[in-house]
Amino acid sequence: MLLQGNQGQTGKQVGQNLTAGFGEFSDLLVTELMPCYYEQTYRGNKYSVTWTAAALAAAASASSFVLSNPPNSGKNLVLIDSYVALTSYIAQTLIGTAAILGAAPNFVSPLSASSGPLTPVNTLIGSGNNSVAKAFATATLGVVPVAIRTLAAWVMGTATPGGDAVGCVGNDMKGIIIVAPGSAICIFGLGGAAADLTIQPTLTWDEVPV
Repeated sequence: MLLQGNQGQTGKQVGQNLTAGFGEFSDLLVTELMPCYYEQTYRGNKYSVTWTAAALAAAASASSFVLSNPPNSGKNLVLIDSYVALTSYIAQTLIGTAAILGAAPNFVSPLSASSGPLTPVNTLIGSGNNSVAKAFATATLGVVPVAIRTLAAWVMGTATPGGDAVGCVGNDMKGIIIVAPGSAICIFGLGGAAADLTIQPTLTWDEVPV
């Protein structure tokens, strides 16, 4: 069995037909040409937002680090990765505290009592594309978010509290979570002394037509 297709601009002549190679178990042999996120980034579909460092709050309808997808956006927000930096803590504790991604499937739109609106940045630097998503330092969702994924966790132990940064945790989500139009996500604390921790999170996502 032969698998054929049209080859692109890199390497051979444009439009030349090539025969694909197979392995011992009829597995298609391929090599990666571009980095895995290249295509969506190059097309200007990828965005990122970093929030200003703030106290990690417990789950509530008035939430912090909110990213919302307006009901009529026409696009899904496909989460790619997150980074959560713990910038400071103010109390000693032996109890672990986690930064949790929360989901609000039917948030109140438009968002009320919001503050600190942020502008998502297109990761194709120099692109004029604007995100459909809305990011806020705090916003009232109208519903209490449901925990769907742990982004980071820390145990402070008995160390002397201070203002130095003490850790950054990355989370490669690879599109496992999609925020549909009319939905929102936020980041809140679970367990331990969440209010004693100050974090600075970053989220990156693709915007794909519904």
